Amino acid sequence: MQKRDLIFLIGVIFTLILPNFIALPEESTISFSAFLQTAVYSFSFWAIWFALFKNVATALFFAIPFVFWWFASLYVRLAYGTPISPVFVGMVLDTSVTELVSFAAAFTGLVAGSITSLGLYLWIAVQLQRAKIEWIHPSRTWILIAFPTVCIAAGLAQMQTVVQDITLDKDADPFLEAHQSYLIDIWSRVYPIDLPLSLFINLKDNARVDKLRGTFENFNFMPRALDQSGAELVILVIGESSRRDRWSLFGYSRPTTPRLDALQNLVKLSDVISLTVATRSAIPPVLARYPVYAPDNQTPQMTEPSVVKAFQASGYKTAWLSNQSASGFYDSPISFYAKDSNRVIYTNPGSYLAKGAYDEALLPLFQKIINDSPNYKQMIVVHTMGSHFNYAFRYPDNYKRFEPAFDGIKYFPKKLITDKVAANNTYDNTIFYTDYILSELIESLSKTKRRAVLLYISDHGEDIDEPGCENGSNERLSSRSFEVPAFVWFSDQAALAMQADINALTSVAGQPHTARIVPQTLLDLAHIEVAGVATASLLRNRSTLPRKVYANGRWVDFDMAKLKNACVIRP
Repeated sequence: MQKRDLIFLIGVIFTLILPNFIALPEESTISFSAFLQTAVYSFSFWAIWFALFKNVATALFFAIPFVFWWFASLYVRLAYGTPISPVFVGMVLDTSVTELVSFAAAFTGLVAGSITSLGLYLWIAVQLQRAKIEWIHPSRTWILIAFPTVCIAAGLAQMQTVVQDITLDKDADPFLEAHQSYLIDIWSRVYPIDLPLSLFINLKDNARVDKLRGTFENFNFMPRALDQSGAELVILVIGESSRRDRWSLFGYSRPTTPRLDALQNLVKLSDVISLTVATRSAIPPVLARYPVYAPDNQTPQMTEPSVVKAFQASGYKTAWLSNQSASGFYDSPISFYAKDSNRVIYTNPGSYLAKGAYDEALLPLFQKIINDSPNYKQMIVVHTMGSHFNYAFRYPDNYKRFEPAFDGIKYFPKKLITDKVAANNTYDNTIFYTDYILSELIESLSKTKRRAVLLYISDHGEDIDEPGCENGSNERLSSRSFEVPAFVWFSDQAALAMQADINALTSVAGQPHTARIVPQTLLDLAHIEVAGVATASLLRNRSTLPRKVYANGRWVDFDMAKLKNACVIRP
């Protein structure tokens, strides 16, 4: 073997395993061992691959399909701090084709880099083919026997279901089935197995969701417009892990929401609580009057599609913009309803553990959607990453208003206990950034000069530093984890035509409500009536029942539980 050929061979092997040796920011959130496992599994894969073919050039030629996404794997790891995963695949598959074309145009560098990488790889493979290098050492046999045995043994030793924060009942939870083992979870992060395995996992999740959606195939809301003065642009913005007491809009001493504080035609809802502190069970009641998934995992007696579908049936063009994941244990109950929209766009290639994309990625898409249909009524859902842990991943550096704050690289839950000042500052910075996102959305709506209404609500709150409580991290045990910010904003045109609605909202703005009010309130703001039993709303049919939340495995009277012990909401 010539020296040049040896250099080519070592270079191409190193290049093939390179993506797996990029330490991701999310690894520090979990543990270094996950990164180490990924690297070892990558080395094992390529060792087995070359051992199978004996001739090195043959192995390289058969590996050509893997090279197609080598550069993409490298890119998303460096740019977004995430591997190609089921989340990334879900973003691509569940986003409308027309939007994907727009994305591709924005990433011409990525396409050019992939083509260049493939060309260079083929040239090196041809050079090595001429050298006729073969693996004839006995180590080849050892590899073929030892590595698969070790990998299988390691996987069997660590088989476990995904850690879940609620009691799981496979028979009652329509979105749950036997979860993949720890072994599959690790392999789905290893290039080049990442893409095909992630595709398999995502398609399996989507098949389950589509099967459930079939139950609503013949559902008819039979909508009826009560008059023509209702909102013609209806926007629902769903926040993430945002607690009400950290918004200056609701009295916080720090100026975390200066833009919203200055707005006119904004009705603050000062006592709204979420039904649970888990996103997968907290959001469905915000989207549907009678959701298919209940927080207690019990099958509801009455179910119906989302309010998005009701608006669509009423002649509204609908869209779903999300900076969260398209599928997975925590996201499938939400994407189930996203599919009710005419247009679905996901902007985040990473999971909630990774840095991913900032929420501002949603802004140009939002602007484009409202510009595309100036003569149509529209209903748009915007699902943000908001203040989800790791907080330092949620905003760019120019929104680091409160310092000292974490940088997001070596930030993990235990630091919430040891450095409470930085933890609180970092969290408050996420609220400051959310203020920017919401004000930009509102500014876009103001420019339309149409009857626009925006309702914002967070899925749940967060425990950070609770004085007098032992909750030292983001455990979501206290009342603060249920108490969420919520408000309704009206454009000038909507305020002029809907003054009676604003008066009705204002009269109950300070009263206690739960997140269940959202679907019916949105319909009422559009002056739309649909079939079925109306649920609680801010405008009519107001609930006088005790506010029940699902905590510690049971339904609890929130207000009574808070009086007993605000640190831990429980029966």
